[in-house]
Amino acid sequence: MKILSTMCFIFCCYQSVLCITEEQGRAYKELPNPAKIQINVPNEPHPGTRTKVITYNVKIGRHTFVELFKSTKQIGMCNPQKIEKSNDAHKVMTVSYRSNAVKKRWAFHILKDSKGEWITNGYGKVVVYDSPKGFPEYRYNIQALNAVKAWYDKHVPLNYRKITQNPHKVPETLPQKTDYRFSERDAKIKGLWKDFYKMQIKHFGKIQKIDTYAENNSLTKICFICNKSLYIFSWLKTGGRIERIHHAQLILYDRINKITFEECNGFGRFILWSDRRKMLSIGGPPTAKIHPDWKDAKVIKTAEIIRILESGPVKFVSTTHSQKISISLDDGRCFRGVYVPAEAPENYRKNKNLHDILNLSEYIKKKRWFRTWQTICE
Repeated sequence: MKILSTMCFIFCCYQSVLCITEEQGRAYKELPNPAKIQINVPNEPHPGTRTKVITYNVKIGRHTFVELFKSTKQIGMCNPQKIEKSNDAHKVMTVSYRSNAVKKRWAFHILKDSKGEWITNGYGKVVVYDSPKGFPEYRYNIQALNAVKAWYDKHVPLNYRKITQNPHKVPETLPQKTDYRFSERDAKIKGLWKDFYKMQIKHFGKIQKIDTYAENNSLTKICFICNKSLYIFSWLKTGGRIERIHHAQLILYDRINKITFEECNGFGRFILWSDRRKMLSIGGPPTAKIHPDWKDAKVIKTAEIIRILESGPVKFVSTTHSQKISISLDDGRCFRGVYVPAEAPENYRKNKNLHDILNLSEYIKKKRWFRTWQTICE
């Protein structure tokens, strides 16, 4: 009798632990309400890397994708090409989840086989960049997958869908010029990243895990963050070089979750974002192009630079790697000068991080929480 009661007690404890574990699992997989759900489908009628956005945030039928998120399980790591080849399948849809509360961007790539059936095997975004099996492999719940397929059939226009069941056959009606244009750009991207990987091994000793990156439009530069530092890879005829951007040490790169590239009046720049807020601009037009009045700006010394940053009605600041700064005020006055750390007050002189003019400007801006200004680093 004692043995039976002991076994019952152990069984009850096991059930309690199991319930707690299941509850924790559900809490971890719970999708926050403010999370945005983005839907992409292939841009071409045959397999390719480009996709079209159906919606940046699902409004109708959101519950379908919440259930997909909650029911999907990761079963290991995989090579996407092998997954597609072994199932004779190709990508038909990508579901992405974005939110500060989710901590990272989840992406589920959903596949369809050559018979037109949606399969429960899929994969996510790359996690390990230097491994062919660097992608998480997912197993979708069949009921949740069927609900997603019903949403797809109802909301995705026919002209956005793939028109062939054979993923290796390109329709003859596709213009050859379009094929050539895409393949030429893809070949350039491949060459850019091939040399980028080689330069990583030469510069770092091994291929690094890239947190976020962006390419410029001409595919000659990559701005990226790894190891909580900012770098720019320049693709040259000799192979390329990697340069660390030292002048922005106060920016917390672990908070940067997106880098974009934009062109304006013939000049390009990389923009670092943190939750939709512009944190820093790298590159861009010369100061005279942005603000022609700076050509005739009053030249000031280090002490006056600090005084204006600390108490002046600053509207716009532009800095350079050579410690030059240009300041525009609300009343239209403009100043420019060269920052010399040795001439700065003692509290700034002692802090080596503030020996750089961009770091100094951002530091003072944080202290002046009631006033902010736009900053560009050339």
